[in-house]
Amino acid sequence: MADDLADLEQDVLSLQNELESLRLKSTNLKDRISELKKFDPYKRSVRKKKARIQKQKTTRRAENDDNRNKINKTSNVLATESITNATKVNNPMINNVMKEFGFIFEKYPQLHDILFKDYRLKDGNFDTEHDNNGHIGSDVEANFLSFSESEPNSFKATSSAMVNNRNFMTPNKKQKKNTNDSQLNEDDNLPEHEWVLKNQPIIEHKMFDTSVGDLLDTTILSSPSKRKNRPQMGIDSEQYTKSNHLKNQILLENMFRLFGVTFFPVIDPTDLQLNVETQELDITREMLGIRFDIFNQMDKQFETPFYILLKRKLKSQSWSIFKHTIPNYIDIELLFVNITINGTSKNGFEDIYIFAKEIYLQLWKNSIRSQIFNDLLQEGIISIIYNDMRSTRVQFEISDTPIKLELQIKEDQIKSVRVLEGLDNDTELQSTISIVLIGSIYDLKYKLNMIRSSNN
Repeated sequence: MADDLADLEQDVLSLQNELESLRLKSTNLKDRISELKKFDPYKRSVRKKKARIQKQKTTRRAENDDNRNKINKTSNVLATESITNATKVNNPMINNVMKEFGFIFEKYPQLHDILFKDYRLKDGNFDTEHDNNGHIGSDVEANFLSFSESEPNSFKATSSAMVNNRNFMTPNKKQKKNTNDSQLNEDDNLPEHEWVLKNQPIIEHKMFDTSVGDLLDTTILSSPSKRKNRPQMGIDSEQYTKSNHLKNQILLENMFRLFGVTFFPVIDPTDLQLNVETQELDITREMLGIRFDIFNQMDKQFETPFYILLKRKLKSQSWSIFKHTIPNYIDIELLFVNITINGTSKNGFEDIYIFAKEIYLQLWKNSIRSQIFNDLLQEGIISIIYNDMRSTRVQFEISDTPIKLELQIKEDQIKSVRVLEGLDNDTELQSTISIVLIGSIYDLKYKLNMIRSSNN
């Protein structure tokens, strides 16, 4: 037993050292990565290029807006002049129509561009089709040609001049293709890896579960879940930092609990005393808490934990049991006295650790016995008649048979078997069953199934 405890101590120490070394490596790697991010010349050059390209786009957009405004103003002025000239025609009906058009164009300046959108230039030619004689293939245009020849200063003549003049045309969105030649040439000169990063479409990964997607982090793919969980500046950032720190502390505490035994400090308010000189509270007696976590393999979860509170005595400064929740069938007082040399050890931490491991082993063995019989009961192999708190004396009936047995168990070994019912007159079979069942409790399920099959 002492060798096993020593091995467990060495395992715990080695695991703690390994965790500490891994924590240091993680911290060093994070610092190194942050330094590389700050002084990465490649990323700095990429940022400068992006800023320069964005500035060029903004300037080009502003120039296009200015040109568009100038063109609209010029076309509106020419339209007004053409309407004014058209009012000089001797035909009164035409004059009235032109006046109405003038009022409409003055009230809605953009209407002129909409009416003449079919006469925009396309690749240096008119968008309208021509017939074999070279005339424009539009009925409306043909009707106005005669009027423009007779009245060169009329509205139609002026409008035709506007159609033939490239500077007075409303800009077509399709013409923007020619304004990006310099940008295309600049993209062609970029290195391949920069061109790929600049021109590829934004992709959002949605093929993972949300519980896994938040853990993914990529440089090219955009992750909405990461942006959603990213802390904001100010108060939110401070709250996120505190919450993250608390979460890490809880995870660390749960990791230590996996070993089964956890030590933690405790303060009894009755042991606090005010120091007159420093005006601070001093602890007169030191306390130590021990927590025992037993994992239930059948239920796949931890059982209700057990606690022991130790307190130092005032005079001898030796440890003593203050309170506990350990079941009564474990004599912790006797174990404590035997392990801690009658409770007089002043150093005590090594003795306390050995004492805690002994308590944990007894709790774990009792839990294993209880788990085994509960498993047999749930699978319908047995029906329990009697079971004590420690599962050291169990009476049960084997399913599908008239056999009732009583087992005496110590730790994980079946020490004795007694047949209560079912084989009263067959002494040889009773002896055979007893010999078969005596042994490890972990083989009990297999042995009982063998008895059931042979009985059928």
